Amino acid sequence: GRILLEGDKVQGGLFVRVQRLDKAGGPDFTETDRVETLTDGTFQTKDLPHGRYAICVGADGQLGLIDPCEWRREAKEVALSQGVGRNEAIRVSTGTRLRFRLQDPNGALRHPRELGGDRASPLLGVFDDAGFFHMAKVFSVGATEQVWLLPVPKGAKYTVHFSVPGRVVDGGAAVSRDVDLRGRNDEETAVSFLVGGKR
Repeated sequence: GRILLEGDKVQGGLFVRVQRLDKAGGPDFTETDRVETLTDGTFQTKDLPHGRYAICVGADGQLGLIDPCEWRREAKEVALSQGVGRNEAIRVSTGTRLRFRLQDPNGALRHPRELGGDRASPLLGVFDDAGFFHMAKVFSVGATEQVWLLPVPKGAKYTVHFSVPGRVVDGGAAVSRDVDLRGRNDEETAVSFLVGGKR
C-alpha cells in the first residue's frame, strides 16, 4: 500500500502496522507486522494469516500525524483471503501538535529509556473526551529541559495530566489542566511545566 498525507504528500520512515480485527476476544496486536514507508510513501508487509485487519500509521510527533487506530478514527480496513494482498491508499490527516516543555532546573527528570538512579520518569499525556489516556513521547532531552510531543485531533478539548513520582510539579503533586482547541485550527500549542524538588 501507500500512505498519503494531506495534499497527497508522501513521507519515508513512517511506521505502519496492522491490527487483527477478527480475533476472538476483540482486536489485538498479537499478529502484526510493523514496517516503514519508503521515500515514495509505499510499504509492504510480510505474509499475514487470512483475516480482517486495520492499517495503522505510527504517529510522528514532529509531523503531527494522527494514527487512526489510536484515536478511534475511521481506520482503513482490509480483508485478506486466499493469500492475496491488495494495494491500498491510506490517507492520514494531521492534528495539532501539543508541545510540552518540562523545565527541570535541578535535573530531576530522567530520559524515558534511562533506568535507575535518583531521577524520576514523568507521566505525561492527555485524556480525550471518552476518558482514554494518550501518552506523549519525548522529543528532546537537555540538562535542564525536556520537550515532549503529542499530536491530537484538531478542534477538541483535552485534559492534560503531568506527574513525576516524588517530585513537585508546578507547586503540587500533579497537574491536570484543560487544553481547549474547539473552534481552533492550530498546528501547534505549547504547554509548559516546572519540575521542582522532592515531595
